[in-house]
Amino acid sequence: RWELLLEGMLESIQIAILSSALGIVISLPLGLMAARNLAPAIVSAPTRAFIALCRSLHYVIVAILFVKAIGFGALAGVAALTIASMGFI
Repeated sequence: RWELLLEGMLESIQIAILSSALGIVISLPLGLMAARNLAPAIVSAPTRAFIALCRSLHYVIVAILFVKAIGFGALAGVAALTIASMGFI
C-alpha cells in the first residue's frame, strides 16, 4: 500500500511543479503585454481581460473542462493548474 501512496504523492508533486513552472513562463510575457505603459491599449486591454478570466475561473471547473477535452490524467491536471497559476502570477 505504501508504494501506491508514494507513487500518487510523487505524481502530485510533479504536477504542481510542472504547472507552476509553465505558469511562470507563460505569465511573464502576459504581464508585459498587460502593462499599460509598455503595450498599446489594443494589446493590453484584451490581455488584462484574459488574466481576469483566468483569475475568476475556479481551478476545479477548469480541470473538469480539461478532463472533458483531453481525458482523465496528469495532463489535464497540469493544464488546469497552469491556467489557474497564470492569472495569479
